[in-house]
Amino acid sequence: MDGADVSGLAAVVAWAALAGWIAAGVLLVLAHRRLERLEREHTARKWDIVALRAELRALHRRPDEPSGPAASTDAGPSLPRRPGGDPGAPGPAGGTPGRTRPAGATAWRRSHRRPVGRARRRPS
Repeated sequence: MDGADVSGLAAVVAWAALAGWIAAGVLLVLAHRRLERLEREHTARKWDIVALRAELRALHRRPDEPSGPAASTDAGPSLPRRPGGDPGAPGPAGGTPGRTRPAGATAWRRSHRRPVGRARRRPS
């Protein structure tokens, strides 16, 4: 083998490596664009679900309940109406039957905390 054969082989290998790097870069850009599109679609679906849940809550809301803060005409906080009782009477301990309470992250943490009597001990 003379020097021309080695330099030709090195040139072919170098061009193949360059083509591989270019192909990898193109694939990386395409994957990044696809991920961005999927994230946008996911966000749009999430907000569609939020809007549908709000619409469902509005449909399930009782007609005697105020629809929001703008519906209240007095300056103070409105008291919830109890069926068959005066508005100031305390309701049942479990809340109004058939109604669910809003459960945020704090409510979830409180309901899933460790039992009080069982403290975790470290191995000695």
